[in-house]
Amino acid sequence: MRLAAIDCGTNSLHLLIVHMDDDGRFDVVYDIKDTPRLGEGVTRTSVLSREAQGRAIQTLKEYREICNRFGVDRSRVVATSAVRRSLNQADFAHRVVKETGFDLEILSGSEEARLVALACSHEPGFTEGPYLLFNVGGGSTELVIGSGREIREARSAEVGAVILSERFLKNDPPKRSEMEAMEKHIKSELRKTLPPALVEPGQRRLYGSGGTTMNLLQMKQVLRYGSVLAGTFFQMNFKAVREMYLSLMEKKILQRKSLAGLNPNRADIIVGGAGVVKVLMETYGYKEVITLDRGLKYGVVVEESIRVKQNMFRTILALASRPLEEAETTEIRHALKVRDLSLEVFDALAPSFRFDPADRNLLALSALLHDIGLSVEMRSHHKHSYELIQKSDLLKLPGRERDMVALIARYHRKGFPSLKHEAFARLDKDDRRRVEMLAGIVRLADGFDRSHSQAVDTLRLRLEKKSVVVEPVSSRVSTLDCLGGEGKKDLFEHAFARRVVVRNPWIEP
Repeated sequence: MRLAAIDCGTNSLHLLIVHMDDDGRFDVVYDIKDTPRLGEGVTRTSVLSREAQGRAIQTLKEYREICNRFGVDRSRVVATSAVRRSLNQADFAHRVVKETGFDLEILSGSEEARLVALACSHEPGFTEGPYLLFNVGGGSTELVIGSGREIREARSAEVGAVILSERFLKNDPPKRSEMEAMEKHIKSELRKTLPPALVEPGQRRLYGSGGTTMNLLQMKQVLRYGSVLAGTFFQMNFKAVREMYLSLMEKKILQRKSLAGLNPNRADIIVGGAGVVKVLMETYGYKEVITLDRGLKYGVVVEESIRVKQNMFRTILALASRPLEEAETTEIRHALKVRDLSLEVFDALAPSFRFDPADRNLLALSALLHDIGLSVEMRSHHKHSYELIQKSDLLKLPGRERDMVALIARYHRKGFPSLKHEAFARLDKDDRRRVEMLAGIVRLADGFDRSHSQAVDTLRLRLEKKSVVVEPVSSRVSTLDCLGGEGKKDLFEHAFARRVVVRNPWIEP
């Protein structure tokens, strides 16, 4: 599927086209932006001018042609601060539909903040710990408090690069009195939107996204290294931010346009945007900010990919009681095979171990969904499986059982269950023991389909005093899957206090 995400911002209109697989993974096909200044004059008049609307409509017409050229199957167009603040937003939305064919979705401030956070938190390398994220736009600044993928607060302050420049910076370069008035206003709006007591700067990292932050970073890199560096998650300290802010405010717009690292189209609003970054760091007591180039359009794409993953949930669960041959993809066939092998192991062990009556169902669900996190990324997909299971509304399970299914799926690879993991520590001693045993079974079963070819038909188990002998049965040679079982027996051995002996029937004694 080809998906287009269009962000109608106060300053810029962004178009992002991605190709999205059936499992929700996506690759960028096309990425472009234009600066029609849709929000020009909104601060003064509270309406979108006909001229600004015309410029934005023309850009959207061009985006429609690009979408047609790239074979886009579905598009989602969102509008932010300028449109939601305008009194004639309904008229503009009607024009967009009539003249471009796009449906316009007007986001609330908190919804915009949530989508920005969604984009950033799904970027590989984003912190798993607590953070404050901000995104300086043309009409507003989004503020998000969260931890990893969990969003606690998502708010929007009405301070943006365009509206601040129009309201306060009347001279070129701006006067000191204008700058002081602007900074006072920014501080007041930030504190009103997100009281500093909620932030805890000593415990939360600060992330900044959006064009203003990236331009500040790029100007700093040019000054220090002679060019803009490739990569993400660069750090800027407060001293550098303040120095660039003071330097920018002393220059005329024409001078700023020639600055290396600064987009010339942002030269007349960069002082207002930089003022937000500087005052924000002062207000919340941050000494450094980590930059990343992810914004609203990526949040739209990530949200769409999550919807696709939910559909994958539905497909897997719908196939749970049907033959493996009916599965259409390798990933789903693998999930069903791991489920079947896990239940074979469970049934063989049941006479000797006192499993809870509900354990078989929990094991089956965990095995089916153990790899669902691959739709996010490969490297930490076990952690993503945990998160997706926790947040899915498709599993009609009580909270405790949902926690256990998610944890069993998480521990199908990598580290063992640990009290350092908050969700595992919340369980009582008996449930922690159950998670260890069931995760050990899923991990072992997953190893016996290492090839994802479903070559192993069944597993024969023989329980001995100090060991469990496992022999795969197959009409095909499957040495790779034997090695997989051997390599993933560690948690099983730990949980059941027995050595696992894998008999490879394809190796002569």
